[in-house]
Amino acid sequence: MPDAWTSTDAWWATWVNWINPAFGLKAARASFGAEVCLSPPLLEHTRTPITTRRDVGSFDISVLVQADTRFSAVQQAIAETLGPDLIAAHLIDIYADKSLGKNRRRLTFRVVYASSRGEPRTVWEEVGGHVERKLDAVVRGSAQ
Repeated sequence: MPDAWTSTDAWWATWVNWINPAFGLKAARASFGAEVCLSPPLLEHTRTPITTRRDVGSFDISVLVQADTRFSAVQQAIAETLGPDLIAAHLIDIYADKSLGKNRRRLTFRVVYASSRGEPRTVWEEVGGHVERKLDAVVRGSAQ
């Protein structure tokens, strides 16, 4: 390799010309990069604050239903109650045992909702009441 370089372009051209014949290669494409240095005031404007879209509340609710009741029916009843305030209702546990009664099982859901709807205990009671009436179920659990 040559000892002195006069500029970056000259270095690149010399390197390509030196290395290619040594290995029998042809330059297919030359790539160049650039580095942009921003002053500290500009960097501060590029950062976006990390915030949630809205405040949320959550609670777990257990519903004792007939064994043939689909969990999607319980999710739908929860969604009907909370409407647009519902963010998520995930099934987190299924429990079936003789102690629950013949052909019965307990489905436990974690419900996440917009906290503007109210306190967890109040929302839990509202959801539980609707699920009991709609599905002829027994609701257990607690709002945290």
